[in-house]
Amino acid sequence: MTETWDDMWQGDGKRDEVQLSTGITVASARTGNVIYRGQPTSPVLGDTNNQNGRVRAGSASNKGGLRSGDSFPTSTPWIRDSLNIGRDWPPCKVWEGTLTQGEDVCLIVPTIWEYDPGQHFLEGWADWAFDIGTKIRDRLPSLVGPHAQWQVNALSLGLDLAVSIKKITGTSASRPIGMKPDPKNRDTHVFDPYVLVLNYDTADRIAREEPSGRGRGVLAVRYLESPDLRGDYMLYLQVDRVDNDTRPVRLRSANYPDRFIQHRNFLVELVEPTTDGDRRDNAFVPVPGLSDPAGVSFESISFPGHYLRHQGFELKLQPRTEDALFMLDATFRELPGLADPKASSFESVNYPGHFLRHRGFRIYLDPAISETLYRQDATFFRVY
Repeated sequence: MTETWDDMWQGDGKRDEVQLSTGITVASARTGNVIYRGQPTSPVLGDTNNQNGRVRAGSASNKGGLRSGDSFPTSTPWIRDSLNIGRDWPPCKVWEGTLTQGEDVCLIVPTIWEYDPGQHFLEGWADWAFDIGTKIRDRLPSLVGPHAQWQVNALSLGLDLAVSIKKITGTSASRPIGMKPDPKNRDTHVFDPYVLVLNYDTADRIAREEPSGRGRGVLAVRYLESPDLRGDYMLYLQVDRVDNDTRPVRLRSANYPDRFIQHRNFLVELVEPTTDGDRRDNAFVPVPGLSDPAGVSFESISFPGHYLRHQGFELKLQPRTEDALFMLDATFRELPGLADPKASSFESVNYPGHFLRHRGFRIYLDPAISETLYRQDATFFRVY
């Protein structure tokens, strides 16, 4: 990040202090009715400045303060350590709900605010965000389906500008980061916010792909200001599918499309199914990872309570125990396929850089190597 213009007296604290505020609207494209509105807003992040309720962020002083080059909450803010987070600053959940295919639209407007004493434009922004579902009611039908736009700005969506401020520099006030001069009036800065538009299809696609190259479902939103304001921030969002889908899944090889991962005598092979027994033995229930809910574990359909786990770098089917090593061995990080991003590859959580791959039609945990055959052998399609 690069600091934005700040009150010269730094009355808010050392360097930048910011708040995050996200407008959420869920509406029915069929009826036009708004189903949900929300605006989760973080505490002030930066220099705690001996004030209660702030969260320390940044390196400008021993009490925090965001200066150019800082990141928050870690040096790799796009990596989230858990799904179960209840706090209101990053990493945190801003919305969780159900999107009905072909009907529901969720509009998410994430913003970063430079916090300063004085006038606070956040209240006006809240009013603007509250009405967006009503303002674009006629456009909602065009926002459903797999081909709908999902990253837009307010103006292109048919909304008005969220904030307009005259003569920002020289004034102490809280304002959104990302403002630029109004082409019609150079004394005025305006804010045309980013809008993430989710429907069932786009949310599912984003959650399975790497749109920013930073991990599955991770989006990078840049807030670049005009040179007089100087600010340049990046905010990372992540879209997850967390509906605990318990449909049995089969893992089909990318380069042997007639063969599936299947257990036989509690060892795991790549098999072409020919019997009903084969089709039971190659079906698994994907569940949140036993050692980390951000990962995935696979429970056998034909042997309930038995899970796929690696042991001696070979994949096996074993009954679940509460042993910590078992839970680690049975948990995998599902990533876009090494040979095809529409498929999946499965990385061990306790042996990073090691992936499940077939070799001689058996399934092993092998270290990644830069070879086409390895990438193909380590790529599988989910089949329901």
